[in-house]
Amino acid sequence: LGELVKDASCLDKEGIAWVYIRGFLNSGTVDGSAQKNLKATKGMKGSRRLYVNPTMRLLPNVIAQTLCREVVKELNEKFYVYIAIYDEKISWSQDTKKNREFIEKLNKALLEESACFEGVNFISRKVDWNSVFGSDFTVFSTSVLIWNRTDVKACDKTGYVPFGGWERPDGVVFGHEASVCGNKCDTSCLLT
Repeated sequence: LGELVKDASCLDKEGIAWVYIRGFLNSGTVDGSAQKNLKATKGMKGSRRLYVNPTMRLLPNVIAQTLCREVVKELNEKFYVYIAIYDEKISWSQDTKKNREFIEKLNKALLEESACFEGVNFISRKVDWNSVFGSDFTVFSTSVLIWNRTDVKACDKTGYVPFGGWERPDGVVFGHEASVCGNKCDTSCLLT
């Protein structure tokens, strides 16, 4: 969710098991609705997770500290962070070695903010991951992968081709620009 949640109780009524709340924009700023959305969804039965669109224009520790201090800390809760990896020129270098160094430092910086974050996972597609990091970058293969699909409108894992060391995804993002309880969002599912 990247816009203000209109009715968090509706999320429970719709059977929503979790929400991903955008915490950081690739422009280098905190999403202005992130803390409000975390507060608005606090009572929901499902879990809440943050996702970030990183940018190399900021140091990894600055991203982690800012996200913790400005979004999470006063809530006295810990969240899983999902790093969204998309091949956007605004976010990444042309040099995959620099991108690898950056994402490893960002992962470490987020984990060091242990008062705010429980763990780090990823949302990506093969084409984006390989373009940003190269096809042989498998450092995070034990982390959760939510596979971003733009070609389906339902929870479908067929057609997955391994990348980043992940033999299978743990979940699938689909239904881009869906409307759930009056909120514009992407829908996703966990795979068992």
